[in-house]
Order: sequence, then C-alpha cells, then structure tokens
Amino acid sequence: MDKSSLRARLKSALIVLKGSGDFESKNKLLASNIGRLFNFHLKITHLNQYKIGAYAPMDLEPSWISFLETEFGQKVTWSYPLLNSAGKMDFCISKYQELEKRRDFGVELLLPKLTMKSCSPDLLFIPGLGFTASGERIGKGKGFYDKYLNGFEGVSVGLCFEEQILMELPTEEHDKKMQFIVTDKRIIKCQ
Repeated sequence: MDKSSLRARLKSALIVLKGSGDFESKNKLLASNIGRLFNFHLKITHLNQYKIGAYAPMDLEPSWISFLETEFGQKVTWSYPLLNSAGKMDFCISKYQELEKRRDFGVELLLPKLTMKSCSPDLLFIPGLGFTASGERIGKGKGFYDKYLNGFEGVSVGLCFEEQILMELPTEEHDKKMQFIVTDKRIIKCQ
C-alpha cells in the first residue's frame, strides 16, 4: 500500500476510534504511560533544567495534556513547534496555556507566540498516524519532523494509540525512527 492510501486508511480508523467513546480514557492511559517512561526508562536528573518539545494535540491526535499536571510535567520546561522565517520547524519555550491559535504547517494550530525564545529540546513528543514497534513512523506527509530529527540529538518519543501500531510501514531513506513509542497500553523501546 502506498503512503497516501495508508494515511487515508489510518485517518479513517482514528475517526472511528474517536467516535467509540474510548478516546478520553485512552488519552489518560497514554499520559500515565508517559509518566512510567520518565520514572522507569529515562535517567533524568535536574528536571528543572530538562526541556521537552511537545505538540498541541489536534482533533485525532493522542493527547498527553493530563501529563502536564504531574510532578514531571510541572518541573520541566515545555516548548512547542512553529515554522521559523526560513520555513523550517523550530521549538520555542511556552506554557501550554500561553499557546495561541494560528495557521502554520498548512493548518490552524495552537502555537507559541512569535516572540518566544527558541530552544533545543532534550526530548520530543512526536505525533504520527502510524508507527511500528521498531520505531518507524508515518506522519501527515509534509516531513517537518523527519527534517527536524535529522540533526536532533535528544530522545524521540512517538505518541499513539495501540491501534496505530502496525506490523510494517513503507519507509524512505529520509524517514527517522523513534527511540521510544508510548501508547495507551505500553511503552516500546525501539533502539
């Protein structure tokens, strides 16, 4: 199956999942597993100096927002993506509640204010339409995360629902693998 057809199939499956009534409980389980990732899989010292690059969840994307209320979520520095003047993805420091609705990446999103300071995250939460247990990811097709990950030296964490884990994905040379994937049911160490 080509990437375009696969994306359409995955979006349809997410629409069905959202309509099933399990969406919110799955989001809470996913946020809980993010906490487990921090507690048991990552060796983080000095949380108050740790920077997480996150995304403001769109309609069908897994929401990690309840993780903000945890001890980890309150101590780290949060940053969110936007397109810089060169048209490349950059992360800027912002609290979730300070994000503003703007059009970027070709869609309307919650984004940091243009005046916010740029930063290099230590860890990225990365959405996707599908993942494999070996860390392969298929996004929405614009390649922003793959380009950003090309020079990224931190920890990459794909966030998805268990239903989005696939046996295989069509990949290309520029596609970057995740180091961890967190779902509503488990934490997968990919590399």
